[in-house]
Amino acid sequence: MNSRESDAFATGRLAEALAALAAESPRQAPDRVEQALVAAFRDARRERSTPRRLPWGAWAAAALLVAAGAWLSSPAPAPPEVAAPPPAFIPLPGAPPPPVGDLYIARIRATRAALIAAGVPMNMERAGEPVQADVVFTLDGTPRAIRILQPGGN
Repeated sequence: MNSRESDAFATGRLAEALAALAAESPRQAPDRVEQALVAAFRDARRERSTPRRLPWGAWAAAALLVAAGAWLSSPAPAPPEVAAPPPAFIPLPGAPPPPVGDLYIARIRATRAALIAAGVPMNMERAGEPVQADVVFTLDGTPRAIRILQPGGN
């Protein structure tokens, strides 16, 4: 039995029950009251058979779950690139280790040939090219270590 048939059956039973009540009772309700009761009964049956709608809070919760899922499944941002540390100082050949004390660093520009003559390992094929370097000096001006700054300095 579908919902229409059950509504018709229930309406018929209600009508029979109301007619029996009217026959037994000295008073009878006006027809408009009967019609209002039948209409209210039909409306109540329709409301029960109609699927309920979700309240707005449930929709908001569903939207938050979808957004959280999208956020959690997105790939993590790439870590920022870290600049390579500057090359270490190379002790100059024949120079004693720098003392722990008063030293200073000077940035120089020299040819590779001059650095090769000072004992710094360099590429002989590019001996005429200039390079920049930081040189560690003691207070008396003695060079103790060097750091080549230009890429491809070797």
